[in-house]
Amino acid sequence: MRVVLPDRAALPERDRPVWTEARLREKAEACLRAGRDRGLVWALHAMARRGLPLPDGALAAALAPDEEGARIGVFLDEFPREAPAAAAAQVVAAVVQRLGDYEGGHGYCVALRFLAWAAPREHHALFEEALRSEFECVYEAGVFGLGETRAAEAAPRLLEVLHSTADFPLASRALAGLILAGAGEAVAEGSEKLVDICLGARDGLTEAGEGEAHDLAELCVELERAGIDEDLWRRVEIALLDPETDAEAPPVRADRFAVFLPAADPAAARRGAAVLTAERRRRIARFADQGNSARLAAILADAAAEALARAAADNPEFRPLGAALAAFVAATSSQKMLRSLHPHDQESLALLYGTILAKAVRGRDAEKELARAEGDAAALAALLRLDEPWIPPALLPQLAAEAPEEDLMALAASPDAHVSANSRLLLAVKTPARGLAGLVACIDEAGATQACLEFAARAGGDRVLDAWLESFARHRSGASVNDLAMLIAALATERAGAYAAHFFDLLVRETRPEAVSAALLAAGNRDLATRMIDAFRRGEARCGALADDEFFRDAARGGLAALIEVFGLRADPEEVFDEGLRKYLAAHPEDAVAEEDEEPEEDDDEGAEAEDGGDDRFTDLALPADPFGAEGGEFAFQQEPRPSETAPKPGRNDPCPCGSGRKYKRCCGR
Repeated sequence: MRVVLPDRAALPERDRPVWTEARLREKAEACLRAGRDRGLVWALHAMARRGLPLPDGALAAALAPDEEGARIGVFLDEFPREAPAAAAAQVVAAVVQRLGDYEGGHGYCVALRFLAWAAPREHHALFEEALRSEFECVYEAGVFGLGETRAAEAAPRLLEVLHSTADFPLASRALAGLILAGAGEAVAEGSEKLVDICLGARDGLTEAGEGEAHDLAELCVELERAGIDEDLWRRVEIALLDPETDAEAPPVRADRFAVFLPAADPAAARRGAAVLTAERRRRIARFADQGNSARLAAILADAAAEALARAAADNPEFRPLGAALAAFVAATSSQKMLRSLHPHDQESLALLYGTILAKAVRGRDAEKELARAEGDAAALAALLRLDEPWIPPALLPQLAAEAPEEDLMALAASPDAHVSANSRLLLAVKTPARGLAGLVACIDEAGATQACLEFAARAGGDRVLDAWLESFARHRSGASVNDLAMLIAALATERAGAYAAHFFDLLVRETRPEAVSAALLAAGNRDLATRMIDAFRRGEARCGALADDEFFRDAARGGLAALIEVFGLRADPEEVFDEGLRKYLAAHPEDAVAEEDEEPEEDDDEGAEAEDGGDDRFTDLALPADPFGAEGGEFAFQQEPRPSETAPKPGRNDPCPCGSGRKYKRCCGR
């Protein structure tokens, strides 16, 4: 289908906001008077993103206890983490003041979760107290909060949690907290306990590893703040287990060991070369290609231990984290331990060791370095060479102002994915005319995150969207339509709203409902909101992912409710959702029965509910030879079309049909 762009001469001027401060305040007050909770929350979040002070009455209403904690849950759980520090601080102060009103129930749990990411160190005592709660959700929030404090004094309580639970996610969270705190001895003890829990969860499972057991990859999710996140795990997995995809799935380059050999940081390059000798690479490649996960895990554990020791010797700031990771590796990598694991868990542990190896080669604790980088040119220059997504949204303008332009220009061409993306992002904020073209060109790289896409829009304004749409018109795909919705939502300008109107039908057909709702809310157009509600009610919206995924159902309901309440439409969100989903599934029966055909449940003739594996991900593209072409120029997007939602369900080890480059079991099949 050919994409036609609107006449640019007829578009509104660039960078004129749809939602002024006065309009947002009026909307918040109107929703408050009418009791429209979703509308109130949306208006407050929009104000927080722009760093505007939140009206005291509206904020108090959003935090007021309600019967099921639904309102405060939406407000705090979905509070924008990219909001400037002043906006977050206002909410933190209000939350602490209201804690006594929640009586230890769901509202208290939500408040603790919010404080755990917004101000963990200041509220250590609250998290300690939560571990004595009889409410499970409050207890879990306390564990999370203690881990986020990264405080040595939290280690004894976290170790107690590990010894008192058989819940794998909770145990992973507690162990991650011990690692973040640098509590080496406690990590060793806790690691053995986590593996015991993993073994217990595997009891009774089939040889293929099917069942309800949890994956050791979950520990990576919990270690995100230490720079050991799923993105690094994914790059390691592609390099070791799917090397044939390297050429088509940036940031993994032709060399399957490139993820372990960052180029921009000389110290990291030396560590990687010293640890990954030719003989060690040969053995890693052989075991990986043979599928010998136990021996692969053993050799990666040895390499990780050596790299951690080298990194600790080179960088004193990395020593606490490095010692804790070394304790984890030592406690879990004995031959007896590895042989006792299911093959699926052996593979997961091998990938975890590989991810720790990649982190150890980098040998940096970004959070500590960032804390002292303000006003320190040398510290900032070192951070710019770190191949991790380390830039906090709130500090983006300040970092861009301090970073030397010549350094950013040089690093933008780095083969290290995050070094390049971070430098392009900072350059686009610093000098949009020079840096914007290169930033837009790397938006859809596998190494660039959704956050980078949103940062790009906020940094470059409507010029980012104009330039991106030129490429979109030439190389359209399902993932690109999702990106279009995100760009419109991030910009919230009159020009972005005009694009939302022009591409309305395309957005509704090819993007998940919650993404369309976010874009239309940002566009501030009541007529478009009405058209969206009508289209959803008729079953015309893309609802395949809603058939059996509770997360996407809740997100779609929330988006519809926000549209209805912000614009005061006469409709019931639940009725609209139920009617629209019913009509969509009636017209697309393949989505309703996909999993029933593939994996019927035992002793149940009706089988399982539908599964739609069509989560939108970013598609890959080749960068132009000159990443800093003229503003608004041509960009060499080379995107693959999105697979059909009705395609047969892939196997666990098949490439995910969403185009992420990961195995299905690690992506949409999780």
